[in-house]
Amino acid sequence: MQCPNCQNTDSRVLESRSADTGKSVRRRRECLNCSSRFTTYERIESMPIAVIKKMEVENFLIKIN
Repeated sequence: MQCPNCQNTDSRVLESRSADTGKSVRRRRECLNCSSRFTTYERIESMPIAVIKKMEVENFLIKIN
């Protein structure tokens, strides 16, 4: 993660917790260069699964819960 103050990429995680009913992770970070603290939210990107058949036709699959 890049620090919003000094743009340094070195940081350490101080605290992690589930957010948005388990769909994302909230992390409290501290920059190792300037010691500023900032919060990041991480979530999984859902990308469609593509199956490419022999005739190079793409079919997209939709996951149903």
